[in-house]
Amino acid sequence: GWWPAAPAATARVVLSAAPPPPPPPGGVARGVGRPSPGASRHPLPVRRGEGTGEHPLPEMSPVEQTVADYTSMELTTGKHLMEHFRAKLRREGILSAADLKQVPNGSRVTTAGAVIVRQRPGTAKGFVFLTLEDETGLSQAIVNPPLFAEQRSTILTNSGLIVEGIVQNQEGQASVRAEKFWPLEGIDDVASHDFH
Repeated sequence: GWWPAAPAATARVVLSAAPPPPPPPGGVARGVGRPSPGASRHPLPVRRGEGTGEHPLPEMSPVEQTVADYTSMELTTGKHLMEHFRAKLRREGILSAADLKQVPNGSRVTTAGAVIVRQRPGTAKGFVFLTLEDETGLSQAIVNPPLFAEQRSTILTNSGLIVEGIVQNQEGQASVRAEKFWPLEGIDDVASHDFH
């Protein structure tokens, strides 16, 4: 065959706007023009637009495409997810990871990013450390135990966070001593690596 057939019980349907692959030279691809072994003998109902080149599903937005990439593969070959939000964040005065490195140590800042790691080392006396990623790099948020207790749900249940606090610029690494968190809406399905 042109490609290996998956057993009927484990076959998956992948929806995409891309056209199907071309048939092999001099032949017909499996499933095109004839049923594969074990396929249902009952035809599926025809949907409006089928066979006309019209897609039955609406096109995904660029943000939805990026989130779908992260959800299915935990990476994307397209724009970084945060790029989709940068213009709005900039208008709100929310700094990127690269911008944080330019701010004087001890300044009050607001930053945002996709949470890629949450850590609570046993030797850190209850402090939690978040690694935030955006299209310009990484930054850290340092969360003291009382703030973590107060905002635990927001910190643990959101894939993207907006963080306000005091910047610490040391040795080329920007950290924010967090004082307040808000969810960054729109990146709910991006996985992080937590407390392992």
